Amino acid sequence: MVGALNRLGLDAVCFGNHEKDVGNASLAQRIHEFKGVWLNSNMPGLQVPAPSGDGQSFQLPRYHVLELQPEDGSEGGRKVAIGGFTLGGSGTVYERNYYEPEAFLGAAGSIVPTLTAAQELVQELKEKEPEVCCLVPLTHQDMPEDVALAGSGLVPVVIGGHDHEVMQTVVGDHGCTVIKGGMDAEHAVIVDLEWHGDDTAPVVTVELKNVDDYEPDDLLQKYVEKHLAPVRELEVSVIYELPPGSAPLSSERVRFAPSSVATLLCDAVRSIFHTDAALLNAGGFKGFTTYSEVMTFSDMKKEVAYPTEMVILPLPATILQEMVAASRALWTTSPDEENNGAYQVDSGLVVAEDGTLASIAGSPVEEEKIYRVAISSYNVERDPVLPQFFEEHPEARVAGDSGRGLLELLVEYFCGRMWRRLLESGSGQGEDLAHDSEAQRRALYGLFLLFDKDMDGDIEAGELQEALTARLGGRLSSSLVAKNMIQMVDVDEDGEVSVKELAQGLAKILQTDVFGSS
Repeated sequence: MVGALNRLGLDAVCFGNHEKDVGNASLAQRIHEFKGVWLNSNMPGLQVPAPSGDGQSFQLPRYHVLELQPEDGSEGGRKVAIGGFTLGGSGTVYERNYYEPEAFLGAAGSIVPTLTAAQELVQELKEKEPEVCCLVPLTHQDMPEDVALAGSGLVPVVIGGHDHEVMQTVVGDHGCTVIKGGMDAEHAVIVDLEWHGDDTAPVVTVELKNVDDYEPDDLLQKYVEKHLAPVRELEVSVIYELPPGSAPLSSERVRFAPSSVATLLCDAVRSIFHTDAALLNAGGFKGFTTYSEVMTFSDMKKEVAYPTEMVILPLPATILQEMVAASRALWTTSPDEENNGAYQVDSGLVVAEDGTLASIAGSPVEEEKIYRVAISSYNVERDPVLPQFFEEHPEARVAGDSGRGLLELLVEYFCGRMWRRLLESGSGQGEDLAHDSEAQRRALYGLFLLFDKDMDGDIEAGELQEALTARLGGRLSSSLVAKNMIQMVDVDEDGEVSVKELAQGLAKILQTDVFGSS
């Protein structure tokens, strides 16, 4: 994306809350790559590592001064300052647990609320840049915070983001406009500031343009298409094929009732984590789709659109039952109301009609047992049942960064399923791969001979892709799937898999060590 922004010739950008999602190393790299000014007006603790990697760091500018050109082309145009503000800070709705401590290179805790930071910046401009006529803020926050900034009298206009819809309103006696262009770059916002004579305050006009009304730039279009090529492949890479004759999977009413898609994904998490149960928040699902034949990587990413860190909590059955029942209460009292907070659960966690747990991990509930439960770090901090439990059992709390990403777990699970299917396809009819070590050895070496077309002692992604086509069919044989499957068992990360690596990897997938270490 930064490459495209550079080709657009943007003068300035600011942080949004999702810049934290790419990881700190990648965020620093993107900041280095951007050729305009990356503004940071309200996160004073942010230090960006220097690209030299010598341990040095630098701060981003708090503002950027633009000298405007009069319409007649004469000299002496007005000067304005652009600031960049992101959501967060003490006293806001984002104060507690909205950001992980390490977010924004560890600076998330230093965020100052936008209104406070804007007041400080306006004063700083008066002292350091007396020729600047006004501050024009770029913001990334909710509409109420933008309205508060507009009503303060500090700025002539607020150019906002964060909200996904187009929004526009005029605030206060001085008529400050708040304008948000919506998501996906579907609209361009044109803001004109005009001064007449010696007026100190500009006249502001705002216009929205539909981007689709304009022809795309050929060079930029080619650049975008080149970088989207892997995404195009991702969109058609099948990661899960429904068994013949099985009922469709659906997430359409995931916020109103148990969902078969959610159950499948909870089962996947439980399998990889080897837990007794897995919970996923209904509000985290975004696909709202029914799948009758296959699910692709793209489908999976749509379903779990938000970055989600999964951790394991030790919980007694009573607390687990209370959490599930409390989260699903609206399903009973207000069945027509969306319930983002409801827990979707794995197939082994059976909830009776009265809200009690009929089984955990497919077995009768043991009241005295401590169960291992997979849950998102988001819910660990926000579930209303857990604070009292943690107060009484502080040893049960786990660090939010101690888990693994949900999408990463799902990819591992579904690629592991394909390895298992390949192994089963190479075994004799009636052989017990789960418990018969000799059957597993025969299947393994039979598969290796099938894969290693050039007989060089290693399997490459292309060879695995051919094997997937031959054994599992064309739907499951994209190069992207093959590369992910190779990565699962490629111990030395050389892009190829030896027979030893394959044995060790498949032993892990089959949850046994039957292949030994030789």
